[in-house]
Amino acid sequence: MGKGFIAPVMVPVKSSNVKAIGYDDLNKMLYVEFLNKKDPQQPGDFYRYYEVDERMYLRFLAAPSKGKFLWWNIRGRYRYTKEGRTGWRGPKRERIKKSKTAAQKTSMKRQKPRVGTRKQRASGAKRKKR
Repeated sequence: MGKGFIAPVMVPVKSSNVKAIGYDDLNKMLYVEFLNKKDPQQPGDFYRYYEVDERMYLRFLAAPSKGKFLWWNIRGRYRYTKEGRTGWRGPKRERIKKSKTAAQKTSMKRQKPRVGTRKQRASGAKRKKR
């Protein structure tokens, strides 16, 4: 958690994915703590969702499936931050496409064209000459 952060009262919920839900009505922030499935003794990930109406929070509490409600009604609609308490690695790095060198380009040109179907090439059967 960040310095000076005071978590609201978290309401424990019965769910296979969500551990507790909290709401700060002054700042309109929804707090969700997830279960840590790797080590249940340790706290799970903690998310803050911004500009969430109190009505949405009450609907979330009343939902029979907390995970489905979160997935369909909150995730993707509200801006959020994640407090990494379980060693979150951060966003995936974008893969950088390497440009091919001149030698690689010429070696590609020299390759023989493929003939026959994949099955024929795998069995080693040769194409009949006409």
